[in-house]
Formats: sequence, structure tokens, C-alpha cells
Amino acid sequence: MFPKYNGKVTTSKIGYIECKINSVQDFFDLLKDNNNFHGYQFRGQDLESYKLEPTILRLYSGNRAKVDEYQKHVHEHYKTFLTSLRGRFNESFDANRDKYEIWALGQHYGLATPLLDWTATPWVALYFAFREKRQIIINVNDTKDEMSNKINILSEDRAVYCLNAVKVIEGYYFQLRHYFLECYDQNSMDLPFKTSSEYDNSFVESVRNNKKNGAYDVLNVIDGFIDNIGITDYTKKCCEYAISKVNSYFPTIVSPRKGFNARLVNQRGLFTFSPTPDSLEKEIFTIWSNSDHKAPFPLIKLLIPDVLRDEIIETLYEMNINELSLFPDIHGACQYSNWKLNRKSNL
Repeated sequence: MFPKYNGKVTTSKIGYIECKINSVQDFFDLLKDNNNFHGYQFRGQDLESYKLEPTILRLYSGNRAKVDEYQKHVHEHYKTFLTSLRGRFNESFDANRDKYEIWALGQHYGLATPLLDWTATPWVALYFAFREKRQIIINVNDTKDEMSNKINILSEDRAVYCLNAVKVIEGYYFQLRHYFLECYDQNSMDLPFKTSSEYDNSFVESVRNNKKNGAYDVLNVIDGFIDNIGITDYTKKCCEYAISKVNSYFPTIVSPRKGFNARLVNQRGLFTFSPTPDSLEKEIFTIWSNSDHKAPFPLIKLLIPDVLRDEIIETLYEMNINELSLFPDIHGACQYSNWKLNRKSNL
């Protein structure tokens, strides 16, 4: 999707579209002219130079070329968190099926995770892009270059990313169907022999012909949402293989189902889960470049000048997008009260 926009539109080296926003009205107009980016999710970042990297990846010191090592690193961190939760969390959960829910819970309490926060509301993303006022600390031992770099940060654009979640999910399903059918048709599972039943045949044809819904059925078999009576072990193994294969390299759109976190509900939040030690934009670009799933690159980056911060924050507070509405806890009440106090002082 190339947005309808009168300003500057460029394409980055790794495929995503960039739009330069020059005013708050520009942001309003861009959303309005493009049907509010229907089907998109949004993320705000306070420096446009920051990559779309989850916190656990930013802290990762291993070899980024070795995906298996990174995934083991993530798994060990998850096991540590599960152990540490004992006696501190009373909700019942399944450590495997509810993995994304547990990651999301940890994310909002400061845990380094492989998740990135997104929101269905572009105005919430804009708020998080401009929420913090920039400050720099110049040390007496800083070189001229170090001081210059710090000062340059003050004027760097902020960014709102727009991710076409529908297209990413479609791409995920496309890959899932491909690997399931490849496994089933080529009899590639390590079993003594391939068996099939009438139910199997009906299930496989549904996957082959129904595209999105068929791929969703592959997931439902493993999640236990489809009656497994009649599905042979071979077909189940192919479902397991396809899911494991795709999840090893394809980013996942995660929408937590359980109400573990009130902040997530208020922020209309969901997540992307990145399985490799690459930034999300690079992950998606690599997949889109080497896939038969030809579709417009599903990421747009809006660049917004830092000098608009005061106007943007004032506008968003008047739209009831503020600490009080986004953080339904004591912290949110304190931050909102502080903003009101500072606002009165500056009038």
C-alpha cells in the first residue's frame, strides 16, 4: 500500500515506505485519506534511528548469525521467568499454550522479551512516540564526536510504524499451508508408513483449497480446537512439522486472549513475536523477498519532527489519550496529575 499523501514518500533500503510528516494536521490527513490504515497496527518510537528490535534482542550479546543459539537463549530466559513467577502470580496457565500471554505479562512489568508492543490505535502509537521529553547528559570526558552525537539526538525525528497485520498473518498462513502440504504429499515424516482416513482426506483437501481457513485448521488441530477423532498420527505430525517450521523464522502476530494485564486492554495492544536475532523490519523483508507470496511490503514508517512534541501531547491529552487513560493504575494517576500541574505552571 502506497499511502495517499502530498508530502515526501520514499522507500528504504530494506523495502518499507517512509513518509515525512510536517504537522499534526498532516497526521490527521494521512490517516483520513487512507481509510485510517484499516487492518494496520501501530507502534511509536522516540528515535527514528531505533530498529524494531525487542528488548531481549537489544540485550543479546551472542552471534546474530546463529539462530538456534538465539532461540535457545530466549527459551532459557522464559524458563527462568516461569520459575521466578512461582508464588507471585495466582492465575492458572499452561506454560506452553499460554507462552505469549506470559511473555506479554512480563513485558509490562519490565521483563526483557522477544515481543514488540503494537496498538490498534494510531493516536496511542503517536503518544508513545512523543511521551518522553528528550534530555541528554554531557560528561566531562566526552569527546567532541560524542558530544555532537548526543546533541544531534535532540533534533532527530520520532517515528510511528504502521504494520499491515492482515498481510503478515496472510503470509504466515501461506507458509503454513505450504509446509503442511509439502510434508503430507511427499510422505516425508519419519513414520513406518503413511496412513490416512476418510476424515484425513477431507481435512487435507480443506487445507489445500480453503487457503486461510485451511491453514487455521492446521493450528486448531494442535491447539485441540478440532476434534482429533479420525485424524491419523501422520497428519498430526505434518501439522506439528509445519507449525514448528514456520515459527522458527516467521514473525507472529500475537493477540493475548486472557485478561492478565489491564494496561494492555486500555492501550488496545497486541504484539509481534520475532523468532530470529534480526530486527522485525529485516525479518519481514527477508521473507517477502524470498517468498512466492507476492504482496506489497507491509510496513510504513512515519517520520515526525521532535519540535512538534508540545503540540502533539497537548492535542492527544485533549483527545483523552494520556497517562490516566492508558495506565489504569496509581502510576497513571500520578503521571496525569503531574502533567496537569506542569500545564498550569506554563499557562
